[in-house]
Amino acid sequence: MLIHGGEHDDTFDIKHRGIVPITDIARVLALSEGLPQTNTTERLRAVSATNALSVEMGENLQDALEFIASLRIRHQAGQIRLGIKPDNYLPPMDLSELERRHLKDAFSVIQDMQNTLENRYQSGRFR
Repeated sequence: MLIHGGEHDDTFDIKHRGIVPITDIARVLALSEGLPQTNTTERLRAVSATNALSVEMGENLQDALEFIASLRIRHQAGQIRLGIKPDNYLPPMDLSELERRHLKDAFSVIQDMQNTLENRYQSGRFR
């Protein structure tokens, strides 16, 4: 979902749209399984060894996290090189077509897992 208007027009917040949801997913699943890991990747690996998360989904979430984090780092490094204060607002037009497709796939993995957790924990049940 792109931001429209204001200082960050036609960008998306790569941290809050990509990294934070994966971190939250890993945290919820690790807590639900009573696992002690605190690093997101370690949490995903540990949860994948339980019935709470399939190995395939765990690997997909790890891949999505790695890809999104690499885009964020590249974006911020470019800003630093230009003397701009680094931020998390990435214009999709700065990405290649392949990167945009891969990012859409990563967001799809995140959405699928968020839907799974919503169904599992029935988060809308008490509204």
